[in-house]
Amino acid sequence: MAISDKTENDSETASATSSNEHPGRRGLIAGAAAGAAVFGLTRLIPGADGGAGATGAGSPTDKEPLVDKWRRTKEANLGWEFSTPLMQFRNSAGEPDGFSVEMVKMMMADLDKDIKINFTEMPFAQLVPALVSGKVEMLEPVTNLPARANEGLFADIPANYAPIYALRKPGSTIETDEALNDPAVKIAVIQGSSQASIGAQRYPKATFVALADATVAIAEVASGRADITLASIFNVMNGLRNNPGLTVLPGEPLYVDVNTFLLPHGDYKSHIWISNWLRHHAGRGTIAALWNKWVGDALRSEFKLPVVTVGPGGGLIQV
Repeated sequence: MAISDKTENDSETASATSSNEHPGRRGLIAGAAAGAAVFGLTRLIPGADGGAGATGAGSPTDKEPLVDKWRRTKEANLGWEFSTPLMQFRNSAGEPDGFSVEMVKMMMADLDKDIKINFTEMPFAQLVPALVSGKVEMLEPVTNLPARANEGLFADIPANYAPIYALRKPGSTIETDEALNDPAVKIAVIQGSSQASIGAQRYPKATFVALADATVAIAEVASGRADITLASIFNVMNGLRNNPGLTVLPGEPLYVDVNTFLLPHGDYKSHIWISNWLRHHAGRGTIAALWNKWVGDALRSEFKLPVVTVGPGGGLIQV
């Protein structure tokens, strides 16, 4: 099954422009790999984002790098939301669990096995403001929207790739991507999400309702109050499992999100260390194995949907 393009959204601001170009899976994979290479070459050089003195709120370049601080204090204060089963959620014991939680635990153990992770829980829309204000030191993997890159440093290597699908209400007669761009179509999205941003670009005529999290957005569609929700593959899986009447818009994914860790501006040492960690574990196949554990194996067996993951060097592969 091919993976088609259409780049997704980001954040709080959205352009009213939509693209009619839809490159195929080979183009997407080549573009992802090339983009990662070019992005890595520029972002690893202090000053590539506006000079070595460029700073973000709460994180001037003369501050102690987080990787040094974490090793010194044995604590890391991270911004996280736990409303996304499979990726990040609280298990039956009330403990943080899921793909991104397991990944960051592995990361911190490689930095220093004695580091304690403090997860500061908050709604998704509050994550970036919490990083900018200094309330938290690093964010869970979020989509690398251009607007978000104004607020912090994205790691150069993806933590995961997330195909985006349209999840339809029971009995929906919508059959094409183009049919979503209609004033009569109501689209539920997560407030502050890339789906909200990119959706507004792709479907400027549609009516959007922004909700607190994926569970609420899916419930809006399951009840028929909205026609569709734009959802990452892991939220699609949760939605279909919990709401048998929902269906996926036929065809390929609408586009693929690139999700990775977001750090404060100016902290190039931590940015390089985390990017290197992701590159190292991409090459070893650790990230792909973790993705299959939480998402990929069920996609193949239960949902018969294509599996895309972080491959050697951070490129996108279909497995």
